[in-house]
Amino acid sequence: MEEMSVSYRLFSLLVEPAELPNSRNEIAKRLALILDTEQEDILQKLQPVDGIVELADDLKIEQVEEIEGLHLPGIHCRPVEIRYYPNHAVAGQMLGFVSGNAGLSGVEALYDTVLEPGEFWPVNIPAVDFSGHDALGKTVADIVLTIDLELQRQLDATLEEYRRKKGAGSGSVIALDPDSGRILALVSQPEFDPKYFWQADEQEAHKALFASRYHRRLIRPLVVQAAAVLEAGMDRTVLPVTVSVPDYGLSEELLQEDWLKLALGRAVPDFLPLSAGRTASPGDVNRLGLLSSVQMVCGLATLLNGGHRVEPWFLHALYDHTEKRFFLREKTASSRERLLSPIQGIQLRQKLLGDGAFSGERGFLFADTLSTVSERNGLSAHHIQDILVAAVPGERPEILLLLTADYDRLAPYPPKAENRDRDELFRLGRNLLPVLIGYGGPMENFAAPSPEKNPANLRRYFFSRKLNTAQIQENLSLIHI
Repeated sequence: MEEMSVSYRLFSLLVEPAELPNSRNEIAKRLALILDTEQEDILQKLQPVDGIVELADDLKIEQVEEIEGLHLPGIHCRPVEIRYYPNHAVAGQMLGFVSGNAGLSGVEALYDTVLEPGEFWPVNIPAVDFSGHDALGKTVADIVLTIDLELQRQLDATLEEYRRKKGAGSGSVIALDPDSGRILALVSQPEFDPKYFWQADEQEAHKALFASRYHRRLIRPLVVQAAAVLEAGMDRTVLPVTVSVPDYGLSEELLQEDWLKLALGRAVPDFLPLSAGRTASPGDVNRLGLLSSVQMVCGLATLLNGGHRVEPWFLHALYDHTEKRFFLREKTASSRERLLSPIQGIQLRQKLLGDGAFSGERGFLFADTLSTVSERNGLSAHHIQDILVAAVPGERPEILLLLTADYDRLAPYPPKAENRDRDELFRLGRNLLPVLIGYGGPMENFAAPSPEKNPANLRRYFFSRKLNTAQIQENLSLIHI
């Protein structure tokens, strides 16, 4: 129940100097005590004789009550709604941003109607069980996500460190329950702070997880082994991989089976607003051989969960402050469409997780690097990318992790960047396996949110405002004529 996005009702102090009494020195003295600022600064701002002057902003309700208690003409306090992100860039691409009190991206846009004060209906948030209520949110409702902030921060730092060492331009990490599709971490870099969303390339930042940019050959060894297991059946074996018989002797047509297209190419309805309307289709996979991070992790989950299609989700519940209770996600909201028969699913899981080439003592691990050139719209498209897949525990994974890195450039790499090495990806994976243990399984129960917002986050907001003001003043001091 940590705050990821919170609103504060603050106030601006507006003054009409022409309406003020003549005793401006006394007025400035009283306001200085309330605003904790210098009397001379206030007096200087009160010099104009007409118009309206903004004397201060971000006032707390206690300050407003003191000012209104002065009963001075020409002084008004205007309420302002402030949206603040206490964790700054952490999960910024998923949270999205607000402008003009309207959610324009990510979760802020997807559930804008729910987060706004006032009633909303099941059509506004169909994944949630309203428990017989026609409408909710008469006063205020909170959204509760499945994201684990501790894991999110760890994976964020891990990807940032890997990108820095290798010189990768961008990357992503998705950690989810491969059986239910519940997302525990969703990282996309480069990041942006939703409070300063204009500093990011909006089109790139909000499509990074959904754009078809990673080549399908990155996961080909996994797909080939899965296809070989399914082709062999329960009583037959396939040829081993050799120079003369690559890919277990399987044909390319077999590697394009319908179950794989469905696993990799199905759009996820809940994610549409996050991806700005961009969804990949099975045709994208076949024509270009490119996949998005979300597509890949869904396909890999199908290989490891016994063969049913996964729809990733991150909305766990909403809390209605009027009803003083949680309304949980519908248990049937995630599809259980089976892409493989039960026998095929069991056999595939046993082969990949038991005695397969990618299984280990602590869990499932796969890594690969890729450098290819393909043609797109008549131009050469260069793909220099890394992938890491990890899952724990090894017998029946409760958490699946996909890490990808895209170099956005041809070799040679920047002078300070280390050479790319598949063995280092495996070392990174082995270090992550014990980190992932304990994050999967059923969601824990949690207490109702406090009616009071976290005061520590409000203090951080005011501190950041002072820091930004000081930085602006420092920058202005460097301007010369």
